[in-house]
Amino acid sequence: MLKSFQACWNSIHLAALAEKNATRSSRRQAGKRSPRVGDVVPIRQENVPKSMWPMSLILQLHTSKDGQLRSAHLKTGKNTILDRSVNQLVPLEVIAADVEDLQRRPTSPAPTRVQPPLAAKRSTSV
Repeated sequence: MLKSFQACWNSIHLAALAEKNATRSSRRQAGKRSPRVGDVVPIRQENVPKSMWPMSLILQLHTSKDGQLRSAHLKTGKNTILDRSVNQLVPLEVIAADVEDLQRRPTSPAPTRVQPPLAAKRSTSV
């Protein structure tokens, strides 16, 4: 049951994302979001199921002389660095946070747990 759900999810959801991106690029919408450094994207591969496409992090983007995005430097989960065409990248709904946004967020210290001494534990249990 779980495997059939995963197969259905992968085939429908990832295909819908790829189709959404394809219709955007075919229409040449002004609001098309191009990939940015820090985005997590799956790399499209021929003859490989979508659920097996490797996830990667965009490290650097390369533009051509005419100013169009052409390729990207990617870091995969196995810490390998790849150079792939932007056409092979499938954008996800999750986008990288802006650097300014990360700097504005207050950093709170991690809560620490203080454990009472063993003598205090023994005196309360009696």
